[in-house]
Amino acid sequence: MPTKLERIKPFIQANILKGHGRNFANFIFLRFKDKAVREIRKKIRDLAESGITSSKIQEDRASQYKKTRTVNLDKTESKSIGQDSTVSFMLTALGFEQLELTSQLPKDEAFRQGMKGRKSILKDNHRYWDGYPLAERFFGEISALIMVANDAQDILERETGKLISDWSPYLAARPFVEKGAHLKKQFPGSDQAIPTDVFGFADGLSQPDVSTLENAREVVLHEETTKGQYGSFLVFRKFQQHLDRFDRLVSRLVEELNPSVPYPREFIEAQIMGRFKNGTPLNLSEKALPASHNWKDVDFDYQLDRLGLKCPFHAHVRKMNPRSGEFNQLKRRIIRRSIAYDHGPFDRQQRFGGRGLFFIAYQKSIAGQFEYLHELGNDTTTRTDDGREIPAGPDLIVNYQKNVNPNAGIPPRWNRDWGNDASAAEAHPASLRDAIDLRGGAYFYVPSLPFLRNL
Repeated sequence: MPTKLERIKPFIQANILKGHGRNFANFIFLRFKDKAVREIRKKIRDLAESGITSSKIQEDRASQYKKTRTVNLDKTESKSIGQDSTVSFMLTALGFEQLELTSQLPKDEAFRQGMKGRKSILKDNHRYWDGYPLAERFFGEISALIMVANDAQDILERETGKLISDWSPYLAARPFVEKGAHLKKQFPGSDQAIPTDVFGFADGLSQPDVSTLENAREVVLHEETTKGQYGSFLVFRKFQQHLDRFDRLVSRLVEELNPSVPYPREFIEAQIMGRFKNGTPLNLSEKALPASHNWKDVDFDYQLDRLGLKCPFHAHVRKMNPRSGEFNQLKRRIIRRSIAYDHGPFDRQQRFGGRGLFFIAYQKSIAGQFEYLHELGNDTTTRTDDGREIPAGPDLIVNYQKNVNPNAGIPPRWNRDWGNDASAAEAHPASLRDAIDLRGGAYFYVPSLPFLRNL
């Protein structure tokens, strides 16, 4: 007998409950033409009927692939977009307004204001949003986003081109496309390659459990005005990551902490992230451990490390998920679906290029989840289970803003004697602000399929 969640999977878009698992993804940003409401609504209805992938279709494809290593659910000669790709469609608040859907605009204040409107809350340097040439692609008003993902780049490019051609008559400007491709590495002892970011850290580990309707509603599903129909909010942030600068910053930090007895470099990197590069949680080991399971589904908490002597309180994974208190309620967790990009050498004339990460996260509430975590990462204190505030230092991965003084407030504490001697921990300011640059982004709502089909 199907569960409550299984019964609604045909109506939820793919990539929300489970990642699409494809190696390549293109993101097509659209700006609707004015005074074309009827035509655009029909275009969206048609896409929802024959192109957008549901969670159920995604699940069936994955099951078939495991059995036969092929995906061919539709044996007809149809060339419709989405037959072999994972396709999803989402709207900004502006998109809702342009489609005259303000009465159905989701009631999330962050979504309604948009990412640019929340720049002060996010502590984004305003230059990113006020005429900064390297983020100018996101300055224009964005109405919608179509994501297409496939393991075959030629198919992906062909389908992307067809979508752009089909949508062009309804757009105020030619869409711009961001192209993602997973970076993968097979670590020693692992049975497969796993996605990493540009800095080399395993990515996408320890996702919240949304295998039941109750959990999914707590974390990622937003109930629409029609009872029993669910969508989700999506945050898209483009970050350029400078590996050479990251390496220099870590090297300098290693030297500054104690020149006479240097900290092991990989130990410092693990204290920044809270994991070693292969995913080994720092509170479980003082060195990277081979793992055939890639640490992806290993559950752990910090109950035996309440003083932060193994994994410091400022470490990224500990800040983002303390694994205690209210975080056991799931309501602050997010579903991460990030993917790397490589635009080649940076071209100053074209103001385009570089490598980095498309940070992509689904959630039930942008303000209550993503923005809450973002603020938590910038905070220099953390809360214990009994509600006490203790010094922690900022999360260096989140605290990248150029307008934030890295020497202000409480600095991070760096452990020397793993798990043992608190007196050996050294407070020392550090920042990755030169290694991470924001290149724009937007807030979206990913509607249910019935919502789109009934426009």
